Amino acid sequence: MNAPGPQERLAHFLVFFFTGSLIALYGMVRLSITDLQPGWSGMALWIFQVSPLLACVPGVLRGNMTATMMMSLVGMLYFAIGVWTVMHPEKRFIGGAEIVFALGLFATSYWFMRERGRRLRAAAEGADGEA
Repeated sequence: MNAPGPQERLAHFLVFFFTGSLIALYGMVRLSITDLQPGWSGMALWIFQVSPLLACVPGVLRGNMTATMMMSLVGMLYFAIGVWTVMHPEKRFIGGAEIVFALGLFATSYWFMRERGRRLRAAAEGADGEA
């Protein structure tokens, strides 16, 4: 199989950039003064909120197409939560950031899957031509 191209590598990097941005956003919200929850309850809530993202990360690291598809679907979950958060006037900025990061995660996951599919299709056509 041929090596990944620069567009596929960039898309893979951006998937992790937006994933990390969502995780960091939730971490900053948990650590903010207004939402400070001391002890294990705050940490457990943060882990619960980011667990769908963390569950998909190992498969996306391996370049698994199914895990990347699940990551894009999880991104839409965070988009819906961001829309809900935007409705609160005091959390409008946090909700807007969550919407941007979730849409970015969805778009780059789609882009990565498209580029990976093109590469796999080209490799399959090359293997059929050699036989």
